[in-house]
Amino acid sequence: MAALINQLQQFKTRSEEEELPTLHARIREFEETVSTIPYSAEITARAELRGLRPLAPFKQADRKIYESILQFARENQSPDLKMLFLTRDKTDFDFSYIRSELAFLSVELFFSAGECIRRIRELLGIS
Repeated sequence: MAALINQLQQFKTRSEEEELPTLHARIREFEETVSTIPYSAEITARAELRGLRPLAPFKQADRKIYESILQFARENQSPDLKMLFLTRDKTDFDFSYIRSELAFLSVELFFSAGECIRRIRELLGIS
């Protein structure tokens, strides 16, 4: 994982033609390291119910993403599992009750890839 982080950070300095094969390899490696969150009719229903209340996230697509994360976190609670949610969408997700709801489920919320990478490095014991 540490090697993957370093390679992703170095990716910015290489040309697109040089990096395309490497990028595909890194993506495959990354996919083996992370979990893909499934989507279901239940999540759609929860997102619609959330939309009836004046609670963020307010956009339908964001509600579906958020409800997917909540369901995944509920189903995968474990003292050894660290869950991180990285989004650039600070406007729709940066609310205290969203942070509280995620924290209750042991999900850490990040709006900066740099901060998220620092946290991953910290969890891995990499300085």
